[in-house]
Amino acid sequence: ACEMAARRPRKNRPSGKRRNPNARSAGSSVRYLLDTNVEANSSTDRELTARLYSSDLDLRISQEIILGIGGVRALRLLGYSPNVWHMNEGHCAFLTLERIRDYIKAGQSFADACKEVAKSSVFTTHTPVPAGNEAFDQHLIRKYFADYCETTGLRMEQILALGAENHEPFSMTILALKLSSYCNGVSQLHGKVSNDMWRHVFPNLKPSEQPVKAITNGVHTQTWLGYQMSDVLDKYLTPAWRENLMDDLFWKRGTANIPDRELWEVHQIRAFRKHPTHRNAFPICVQYVVHNDRFVNLSLSHNKP
Repeated sequence: ACEMAARRPRKNRPSGKRRNPNARSAGSSVRYLLDTNVEANSSTDRELTARLYSSDLDLRISQEIILGIGGVRALRLLGYSPNVWHMNEGHCAFLTLERIRDYIKAGQSFADACKEVAKSSVFTTHTPVPAGNEAFDQHLIRKYFADYCETTGLRMEQILALGAENHEPFSMTILALKLSSYCNGVSQLHGKVSNDMWRHVFPNLKPSEQPVKAITNGVHTQTWLGYQMSDVLDKYLTPAWRENLMDDLFWKRGTANIPDRELWEVHQIRAFRKHPTHRNAFPICVQYVVHNDRFVNLSLSHNKP
């Protein structure tokens, strides 16, 4: 058994800073961070959430159990009962197994539980290469889900069938695809590539059917810019910039009025606030795009020495 703590991260917005009255909100989501570094755990378990992207598959599957199964339990304890569960990539797909367990405890059959989970689950796939889709050797599933089978009365073969084909590794992407009612990629081309990659998971589809839909990724402009940059744009372009996002002439004229120094200072403030823990870890490499001899698009990257 492994204990887990869920905590909300501190907001980055400094106290005393008033929100721009012209800013529009696209809504917000509460984030909870899952942490196994609690006293009740063994020294080994306390390190489970200390770092990501390890090559140790035992560690990786443990982390994804924490994220999926632990995530569902944490939300339940916090009083949440989502109408829709969105899996962004396959790393959290074990949440479907925890939800199946809940339905079985409530008296439903395995088949009906799978249908109920799929009705309220959606999945977004991102990485269109096999190496980018998490998969675990079947012996790891047998090792970590033996107790799950005991508590649900299911056979291990039923669990393996949700994510493994024949004797191949257990695919988190296939698990999410099979237990979702809607699946999407993140661009038109990516949707096409993903359909070619995963069509075999849906053997009964008609040739014209596309199991993975295409939704092109985008950003909410004001959220992405941050309030500091929005304030600068309000000052020099007027709040009308929000209504002229695609007007090239408006931006050419407006950005010509912004002093380079002021734009650069705001960018540095935002870069530091976004990556405060990285400041002393890696040297910062600032990249910028010059448009008509003006700094108009800035980005930050961190390079290891």
